[in-house]
Amino acid sequence: MISDLLEIFLLSIIQGVSEFLPVSSAAHLIIASNIYEFKNQSLLIDISLHLGSLLAILFYFKEDIFDLNKNKNLFYKMSHFHQGVHN
Repeated sequence: MISDLLEIFLLSIIQGVSEFLPVSSAAHLIIASNIYEFKNQSLLIDISLHLGSLLAILFYFKEDIFDLNKNKNLFYKMSHFHQGVHN
């Protein structure tokens, strides 16, 4: 039980650190699991780790995501930019 929690904790740290590197964070999880001979290599753990990353990103950017007025203005500017209307 304790070893399972330790494995998940270490994989969570690896996921958090490697999520924003320009290589696959899933590959880091597989490599770490093989190096340390972790027994818990289930798809559910991988999905949970990635879901945790998504929730952390949403929490960090919550003000930017939910500021609809700012997002509307940004979308308006980007749509004009892609149509060739540069200000």
